[in-house]
Amino acid sequence: RIYFEGDQLIFQSGIKIIDTQLYDYLGRSLHQSKHDSEEVSIDLSHLKRGSVFITRTITEDGSSQVKKMIKP
Repeated sequence: RIYFEGDQLIFQSGIKIIDTQLYDYLGRSLHQSKHDSEEVSIDLSHLKRGSVFITRTITEDGSSQVKKMIKP
């Protein structure tokens, strides 16, 4: 599950998240971080409202999820 809470982007999973990546619509990296948790929060206050970006999460079982997001 991926959702916004204010300027925070929250990732929740029943499996530990080990990596999160954010890219702009041109494919440029906006954020990348390593984790070892089932819930991850990323500060998006530097992005303007309406910004379009792509998220990629990788979990400890090797699965990944890619999702297009728009900052509210």
